[in-house]
Amino acid sequence: EIERAGKRAGIALNPETEMAAVLPYLERVDMVLVMTVHPGWGGQLFIDEVLPKMESLRAEIDRRRLEVEIGVDGGVNLETIGRAHAAGGEVLVTGSALYSTDGDLASTVAALRSAALERPGPDIDAERT
Repeated sequence: EIERAGKRAGIALNPETEMAAVLPYLERVDMVLVMTVHPGWGGQLFIDEVLPKMESLRAEIDRRRLEVEIGVDGGVNLETIGRAHAAGGEVLVTGSALYSTDGDLASTVAALRSAALERPGPDIDAERT
């Protein structure tokens, strides 16, 4: 139904939710959005304890040879984006990091992209940055 409408399916995984909760749905989604903060408001600190869950999720997606992206949302900034990317994040949501700087937006995006790519991880689509 979703594909027929020309849309992509996704599922979100909160920090406290076990990865096993999404495993039965991996063949049916295009993206798993891993929340690295508790949803509700911006500016929260990145929860590093979620990173092993992301690494396991990336390994399971690869093991099944699926084309499922891992998105990361919450507390992603210059200090955390490399860790999120290295753990398997491909779509890195940087809301507060973009709009809480004094620099221009293009420079901030370039710095975030550079920081993400300093650590090995999946390909990042340049058109989305």
